[in-house]
Amino acid sequence: MNEELLSLFRADQSEKRTSTAYGTPEHWELRQREIRRRERASALIESGGITAPEDYYRAAVIFQRSDNIDDIWQTHTLAVAAAKLGHRPARWLAAASLDRWLMRQGMPQKYGTGTIADEEGQHLWDVDPQTNDRERARWDVPTLRELETRARRNGETAPESPDFITPAWVDEPLHRWHSH
Repeated sequence: MNEELLSLFRADQSEKRTSTAYGTPEHWELRQREIRRRERASALIESGGITAPEDYYRAAVIFQRSDNIDDIWQTHTLAVAAAKLGHRPARWLAAASLDRWLMRQGMPQKYGTGTIADEEGQHLWDVDPQTNDRERARWDVPTLRELETRARRNGETAPESPDFITPAWVDEPLHRWHSH
């Protein structure tokens, strides 16, 4: 187990609980610390400094906070490696990061882990109908029905105005959902 990566992971998890409003100086400072952790994790990966399943998982968690498409793919790659090495918590992260990577490109997600919030509530992003619940279970993802229920339930308790700016890549799906 890589001790430096463990330290980066712990710092990441500690700051995960820190709530900062989008656009504030504190938000941008947090984002800079996240970037530095990803850069250091990348250096550890490139140097062959991670080999344990837990290391791959921790590196994946560090990368998952990024909005950069390449970092999202790196999250997926690392989580799959950790899962293949037997680290069970990496399964869900592997599925969720693939979904996020697909969503970010405007494509249907595979497993159904991703939702988008708007003024009407939470919406499950479009899901590839070829993926079945048995395949979801292999990656520790709930059934599609459960995912849809959770999205609805979360939308009922969500604040009326989200504290984030909706990215342009979600405009088309939101328009489609509102026209139904």
